[in-house]
Amino acid sequence: MYTLNGEHILTQNICDLPEDNVLCCAFYEGLGNEWLERELFFTGHRRGVVNVWSKAIVDGKFKLLSVNTLQHANQFQTDAQVPAAISAIHPVPQAVYTGDENGRVVCSPFL
Repeated sequence: MYTLNGEHILTQNICDLPEDNVLCCAFYEGLGNEWLERELFFTGHRRGVVNVWSKAIVDGKFKLLSVNTLQHANQFQTDAQVPAAISAIHPVPQAVYTGDENGRVVCSPFL
């Protein structure tokens, strides 16, 4: 992870499996007068997985701490997982919209 000025601030493996990659990401810092205890970082992965992270300082260095994992599921079959990779993430104040490579969009309640 780098700052806007290109300063390196964090290197951390956040994938569960060696063959997995981060396919998309999004930051959420709050909007307008909305107050958040922490900034959130979302990463989209294969098999419909979206990981939610919080940036923290541990031993004087930045580290991403896992907050939650969202599963992109078919809205008509809540138990069925979607095997498609997450290709877009859009966090808004009350929800997180995620899109997969098959064009499906799912709205999950905000944490």
